[in-house]
Amino acid sequence: MLGQKNILVTGRSGLARWRKRLYAAMARNARPAANHFGLPPGRVIEIGEQLEI
Repeated sequence: MLGQKNILVTGRSGLARWRKRLYAAMARNARPAANHFGLPPGRVIEIGEQLEI
């Protein structure tokens, strides 16, 4: 079982807007954990959450 986070850029935190957008873009472009560990895609369960920054 693997975890996945969707990053939502909001105006609620103290970070600068460009930093929030950069972090969200890097998170979207990151390689999935299943690929990193060499797990077969048909045998992986992903649990997800949304994270507001």
